Amino acid sequence: MKSGNADVYENEIPGGQYTNLHFQAHAMGLGHKFKEVKKAYTEANKMLGDLIKVTPTSKVVGDLAQFLVQNALSRAEAEARADELSFPRSVVEFLQGHIGEPPGGFPEPLRSRVELERGKTLHIKALALGDLNAAGQREEMHVHPKAEKGAKGQVGAPMPGEVVEVRVQEGAAVAKGDPLCVLSAMKMETVVTAPVAGKVTKIHVRPGLSLEGDDLIAVIE
Repeated sequence: MKSGNADVYENEIPGGQYTNLHFQAHAMGLGHKFKEVKKAYTEANKMLGDLIKVTPTSKVVGDLAQFLVQNALSRAEAEARADELSFPRSVVEFLQGHIGEPPGGFPEPLRSRVELERGKTLHIKALALGDLNAAGQREEMHVHPKAEKGAKGQVGAPMPGEVVEVRVQEGAAVAKGDPLCVLSAMKMETVVTAPVAGKVTKIHVRPGLSLEGDDLIAVIE
């Protein structure tokens, strides 16, 4: 970002947030899609009711914009699937009223469709083995499994990030929308929720683990 940019007028991104949003996009692997992030910012703002964008509301809009691009979602798709998506924590808390009620009221039907929130055993196994080296040692390569597309009981990471909290244990019964874990990326936290009701048969994450998009978090049957 070596010069001024008139995009802030078209996309209504506050000048003070523009460079920070650009930095966050690169850190989340979306640097090459920053034009899409800027367009998504406009759509995210409309989804949230055309907010007055100052801290912290501007962060809510920015988090939602990056979430849309990260998951290749249009505004219409996100609104239609709102009851099954794991939105960033800032978005959920905004809809819960943590920072007050916007002048025009909360956006509907988005707010009604978003699932507002109501010791574990860790199993690690090597999924691949390297060849023996000259010293007769073998390197273990831990390859994190991916969630299968279309498998509703397999919960994948909605974005790259670090697991900061795991909220369920294997064997626990969960309802649709119950929190499973919390991911953090560039100060943006996302609560990953259960897309279906059932029993958690496997947990594939632990606090401190870094994940890529679609890395398997848990299996629900």
